Amino acid sequence: MNFLPKIVYGDSNTTIAFDLPPTKDFLKESFKSSYKTSMSSNGKQQTQWNFNEVTISPTMTFVTETIKTEYETFYLTHASKGKEFKYYPSSDEVEFKTVTLTKKDFKPTILFSTNTVGEFIYEFSIKMRELLSDI
Repeated sequence: MNFLPKIVYGDSNTTIAFDLPPTKDFLKESFKSSYKTSMSSNGKQQTQWNFNEVTISPTMTFVTETIKTEYETFYLTHASKGKEFKYYPSSDEVEFKTVTLTKKDFKPTILFSTNTVGEFIYEFSIKMRELLSDI
């Protein structure tokens, strides 16, 4: 595993490949179950399990101007509309997660400028949601 994430989206499988791994935790996963608890007519507590979900929220840092522009296009044309995409935590692996964005904004932060005028290095977070089918 090289821990260099990539995003694949759209009918033509457009790919955004990041140059560096996310900072700290490369997945930063959190798990949550959706359920509803109610009382039955005989006084027993009943629980209805709906689904399990995983939230993945890596922070991408030292992102070049080119990759930031690719991600911005992806965000504006695909992800912000609630469409699913494939997130590969490691670009050299075949395993991926089918996810949607949960954070509906894109806020790149400039870390510093490069030697080229008007080019910067960025950092931003991606918050994604994966539904797990097994309950």
